[in-house]
Amino acid sequence: MTERLISRLELLGVPVPDEDIPRLAAALEEAEAEALAGTGLDKLPEELSTAIVNAAAGRYLFYKKSTGSLEGFDLAAAVKQVSEGDASVTYAIGDGSLTPEQRLDALIGQLSSLPESLLVKWRRLRW
Repeated sequence: MTERLISRLELLGVPVPDEDIPRLAAALEEAEAEALAGTGLDKLPEELSTAIVNAAAGRYLFYKKSTGSLEGFDLAAAVKQVSEGDASVTYAIGDGSLTPEQRLDALIGQLSSLPESLLVKWRRLRW
């Protein structure tokens, strides 16, 4: 599944250096553990593998963004207005459009969460 995770991240424009392979493995383990806890199964069905890869990709992106090592994304806010007298700059935040960082956060949040609708199908009670 690590190869699928690397492929998914590369599709998102995030290169994965060799030194991050252990972090990817940890993100996959976390996502698998969450899915196992959510379903109550001992082994995950193959149908959940895409959701696991997405969740691991979201966790990896969150880690990279949190540590300031996420490269290839311009998170600067767009400038809406610039004034020369007394040097005033207004950023286009809250004008009905999301900043690049808000869009990235939305992507990370959407990827990181395992869809409850998928987990419900395999949910089992444990005593």
